[in-house]
Amino acid sequence: WLQHPFLAKQVPVIVGEHVTVDVGTGAVHTAPSHGQEDFKIIQEYIHKYKKYQFAMLNLVEANGCFKPDVEFFANQHVFKANDQVIAILQEQGNLIHGENLTHSYPHCWRHKIPLIFRATPQWFISMDKPVAGSSLRQKSEQITINEVQWIPECGRERMLAMLSKRPDWCISRQRLWCTPMALFIDKATEELHPKWFELM
Repeated sequence: WLQHPFLAKQVPVIVGEHVTVDVGTGAVHTAPSHGQEDFKIIQEYIHKYKKYQFAMLNLVEANGCFKPDVEFFANQHVFKANDQVIAILQEQGNLIHGENLTHSYPHCWRHKIPLIFRATPQWFISMDKPVAGSSLRQKSEQITINEVQWIPECGRERMLAMLSKRPDWCISRQRLWCTPMALFIDKATEELHPKWFELM
């Protein structure tokens, strides 16, 4: 365990089997609630090593601001809190070095704005669970091969390659565009309302 640099709590250390001697650094911050790769790594560790227990803490609201009970940064937008993080580290004598770096960061392909990753309850359609004898992946590949005329023909192979690697289909994405799913949830617990179907 390590002492958090400015909060009165300790954070766990895990053995990073995905880290190699020629890529990355020896100690890496992992935030399973705020990044796809971090989430997958923590899930693998939980399943592989039963001793690891990690709470999925989602500290950020849908509007991109920290929740009201987040110490130091309550209700601040995550991208505007960086300077305050640095200031708190300096104030507590825990900043060894500060420097601005420019690096790539994922953006929305449609709006060109930076993305904020949050672990939230989602609904998925399985690509591989058999229904009536075959999976959605198998049915999709069958239709792609036999029932679609591709012009140009090379489009078929491209679609088959995408289908073969596609993860389960998330049907409850939170986006600024398109029609959202009409689901009623409890704001505090994020659980579905027990009578959500009747309320629709």
